[in-house]
Amino acid sequence: MAPPRPGEKAPPLMGSEEAVIMVALLIWLAFIFFWPWVRPPLEFIILGNADWQYHLLDKIHLLRDANGLKIEHYIDYYMHHPMLIGTVPWSTTLWIAEDIASFYHMFLAYVALVGFLFWKTYKNRPTKSYKTVYSLTGKELTNVPYIFNQKITFKPARKFLLADYKSKTLSFIVKKILTLTFISRLIETKKEWVKSGPNFFEYQSLAWKGTKYSSQFVPESAGPAEDPAKSPQQWMKENGITITNGEIDIAKAEQTFKSQLGAHWTGIENAPYYMQAIAILSWLNYTHKSGKPVDEFRGILDLIHCTSKSPKEAESSTRKQMAKYFSNKQLVEDLNRRGNAHAFLNTAMMAIYGAGGPMAKWGGGDAGVNASSGFRWVKKIDRTFWYCMNNVGREAHHIECAGAVSHFHAERVERKRLDTPYVASAIEGLEITVREDGVMTLDDYFRERIQF
Repeated sequence: MAPPRPGEKAPPLMGSEEAVIMVALLIWLAFIFFWPWVRPPLEFIILGNADWQYHLLDKIHLLRDANGLKIEHYIDYYMHHPMLIGTVPWSTTLWIAEDIASFYHMFLAYVALVGFLFWKTYKNRPTKSYKTVYSLTGKELTNVPYIFNQKITFKPARKFLLADYKSKTLSFIVKKILTLTFISRLIETKKEWVKSGPNFFEYQSLAWKGTKYSSQFVPESAGPAEDPAKSPQQWMKENGITITNGEIDIAKAEQTFKSQLGAHWTGIENAPYYMQAIAILSWLNYTHKSGKPVDEFRGILDLIHCTSKSPKEAESSTRKQMAKYFSNKQLVEDLNRRGNAHAFLNTAMMAIYGAGGPMAKWGGGDAGVNASSGFRWVKKIDRTFWYCMNNVGREAHHIECAGAVSHFHAERVERKRLDTPYVASAIEGLEITVREDGVMTLDDYFRERIQF
């Protein structure tokens, strides 16, 4: 055959029909070659499928003929001796498969199985829709019945005592029964938050462990320690700081601002347990750039303060978790080196927290964000301290920690610890606020808002 000219394609070595025959032949030869190894597991599957069906027919007394019992025993032998299953002739295996298929009872069994699965699926279907509707808290404010000051929590009993049914007729009948039996006179109802469905925050906390405490937070049922940030006027009223003709009581304001500094700093070993926990979070955030260790410890703290039955139990559990960290001498030295430059607990902790964050103006800059929302449980324990942490990095500050911020910056400017509280900046800021708001007296200020 002459070689192809330039630009021409060489003719194929064989036609398409020849190629198909060749491929089919190769597949057939491969099948014949591997069949001795393929046949035993294939027979095991076929005989195993037939085995349970013969046993089922035997249990329900439908395998009455002697031939069927012989086949059952024959299969049992090979099921108990799987290494011999390759000696079963292929024709025998096919015959057994055909024999069990001839039982119409097995067809009914399969129908029954499919019917059961259909019923199970129908029973477990969503009652309203095939989508999950989340609310932020998973709770709703609703009436809760009390009898002899005992809260009724069992849902069917609660629905009955409140006659709370979708059917108006049924609700009417139940109300009449409660009235005629005088049970209604024993029932006292109170508005409370009751779980009503999936909680989006709780679902989110499965991935972000540090958000579990927030997922269970309900503002209406929280105590005053967890109230939103106070306005300067509200803060003054609660702390007995008066305003007369637009002038604030400087002495009282100074005393209140000084109280925000906390006790004197004597080392991280002597700090309250929750401050120690936040200090460890800050250290982990600084030393582990991946963020994994700090996220893990934050999640543990969050879970402890969600599940503990009492503050004492929460403290004990937290101290156990912190023990391994405080056995690290380098950690203790690092925390005390930062804290010892400040005279008071809250200002020392602001330095430690700032160092473990991204804000260079607050002594940090080499770490990621360690948001105060990640340890919101602290707010319930020490509201002032939590606001001190929350205000690290801010340019404008909450009134509830302004005294601590004022002293913290004074110590940074002086580059040393100041044992005498410095709150002049906080007082000056409060005076400017009162003057700009045009507040002459607190009574007038709040009277105007009540009237509005």
